Amino acid sequence: MHHAALHDGAPERGGDGVLESLEAVAAGVVGYDCAKACADDIMARAVRRTTHAPLERCGSANGQEGYGMSEFAKHYGPVSLVTGASSGIGKSFAESLAAQGFDLVLVARRLERLEALAGELSSAHGIDVHVHRIDLAEGSAAQQIMDVTSSLDVGLVVSNAGTGDKGRFESGDARVMAETLMVNCNTPMLLAHGFVPRLRLRGRGGIIFTSSIEGLIGCPFSTVYSSTKGFVNSLGEGLWGELAPEGIDVLTLCPGATATDRLQGIDPATLHNVMSPDEVVRLALENIRSGPIYIPSEHYKATFDQLLSMPRAQAISAMAKRMSPGQLNQ
Repeated sequence: MHHAALHDGAPERGGDGVLESLEAVAAGVVGYDCAKACADDIMARAVRRTTHAPLERCGSANGQEGYGMSEFAKHYGPVSLVTGASSGIGKSFAESLAAQGFDLVLVARRLERLEALAGELSSAHGIDVHVHRIDLAEGSAAQQIMDVTSSLDVGLVVSNAGTGDKGRFESGDARVMAETLMVNCNTPMLLAHGFVPRLRLRGRGGIIFTSSIEGLIGCPFSTVYSSTKGFVNSLGEGLWGELAPEGIDVLTLCPGATATDRLQGIDPATLHNVMSPDEVVRLALENIRSGPIYIPSEHYKATFDQLLSMPRAQAISAMAKRMSPGQLNQ
């Protein structure tokens, strides 16, 4: 069974990708031996792990490997909220959680896609799906979501929606920049602010923020986007520190290149080591207790180990040369 609600909105903003240029800079400027020598320190700072035992896994309703329903549902269920759910990583989150028996609240701007997805998931898994078209660039977006979920026991919040453009900073549209801040920073922050008291009352649950590896360093010619994802990373890390002792897991997911509907204007043919949204989501859910920061791609994790081991100014200068619009078009 699914329910639809209409809020002011236009097509949903898509997920994020990452430029192959970052890999080229890391490989070309710093050698593997240097990166390896710094790897332990980098991993301790950027990808710290908690000591929770892994959740039991079993066959899921769609035949794919998943978690043991009793433990996972007890801790994170019965309802999950997913923003940006009409495509890409958000859609994969919805499909995976539905297969594990979660009722869902799906939010995006493309209501038609949400309704089609809700019908498929409800029919396939016998779950209850609520869909809401909400423009996450609006200042009231988070409150709208809090209102429509007020009667539901949401135990897992997946703040996935994101947007961003590439190019010279001064060439960007100021209105789009402001919307990017709202979608990528303001709404996730206020969603967390609204849901944390509810999760504390439950004494269990989780929050997943979809960020990007670009949030690990300021990226020239992706300046606004990487800045917003840096905010998300810090938000997730701070909340992880506050909430982990209370049994509430916070994971900030930093994918590399992902085969979504849009890769921020990047030609997928120019990218290597592209992951599927399903694989990103599978790894995220398996590692939900491995916060605060989780990079699902071993390739991009190694790339950023190398990049972050360099002196900051050197790394950013090299990235600027490699990622300039002229270079990206070659």
